[in-house]
Amino acid sequence: MPDIQYRRLEENKEDLQKIVDFLIATFGKEHEMGSLSASKFSFAKGLPFVVAAIECGAWVAEDEGEIVGSIGLQINAPWYTEVQYIGDLWTYVTPEYREHGVAGRLIEIAKDHAEEKDVPLMMGIFNDADVDRKIKFFEKMGFRMVGAQFLKDKE
Repeated sequence: MPDIQYRRLEENKEDLQKIVDFLIATFGKEHEMGSLSASKFSFAKGLPFVVAAIECGAWVAEDEGEIVGSIGLQINAPWYTEVQYIGDLWTYVTPEYREHGVAGRLIEIAKDHAEEKDVPLMMGIFNDADVDRKIKFFEKMGFRMVGAQFLKDKE
């Protein structure tokens, strides 16, 4: 059984570099959605989102100092109201750690963070792998489905 440690990312160059490297090397290779795939990661565009997530709240799961999972959050508000919510920019766990409760713990941390901020938490499934299993997982974690996303990719 791995000894997984969870910690909030800090606003420093070392943590920023570490999470960007992790997301590009892992999430970026696995997140396949046609023209919206993370393999097309733009460092210039992605960096401000990662920085904003660290400012709002981003956590990593580490095993012997190596990141094996992460969640990055951002403050949002629907266009039609001033009511804010926290949403995930990414939630990712490496394949070899998916049966160790890492995703569940990261989401519990996000739920606690949203509760501390007194705002709702909105989580998404933004890829097409194992969608039914992920829906059941979120429902088990206490979420309810409030919509869906559909992609009509360019030909």
